[in-house]
Amino acid sequence: MRMRWSMLAVVLGLAGCDELALDPSVSDQEYLFDISYRSTGFFLYWVGVVVLQDGSIVAYDRDVDWPAEDAPPYSGADLKDRYASNQRVVGQVPVSELQRRLGQLMSVTPADSVPNIACNDAGMVTYGGYRYDPETEGYTPVVVRAEGDRPRQNTSMAGLKLAAWLMELARETDIEELSNFQGSFCVP
Repeated sequence: MRMRWSMLAVVLGLAGCDELALDPSVSDQEYLFDISYRSTGFFLYWVGVVVLQDGSIVAYDRDVDWPAEDAPPYSGADLKDRYASNQRVVGQVPVSELQRRLGQLMSVTPADSVPNIACNDAGMVTYGGYRYDPETEGYTPVVVRAEGDRPRQNTSMAGLKLAAWLMELARETDIEELSNFQGSFCVP
């Protein structure tokens, strides 16, 4: 009985904290979530935001292709290269919120709708995160929603909740391509 009260006191004490450390199993995971708009209609245009382990929302802008894109899982060095171009911090997510959203990401089941071609050369807005394997130090992308040339929506409850949160996060950035294109073209 004493153990239960001690555990309850610890839980209640933690509940009052605004900032909690990430679960040790993901402490080596630097890159958590990604929202990006990419188009290759006339030339490569690629902008987005990545959410890092400390909660920083970092905008990036690429003007060259990323060779590792077709070969997941990605290494930390691969993702560092992806996000290295024209970075700027545009916001912050509380670490406690990141814990909740990582839990949702780990609960996403492969219940994707079948991708289909809906547009030509409109580009793609994708919303997703990375599952990290500490043994291989590899990042596996998990797309929960995509709009544009190949739309899809993950229909698992965790996928729907995570997609809604990422879309809200995109609306809150000052990146016009992410906030303006949402829902405005070629959605499933």
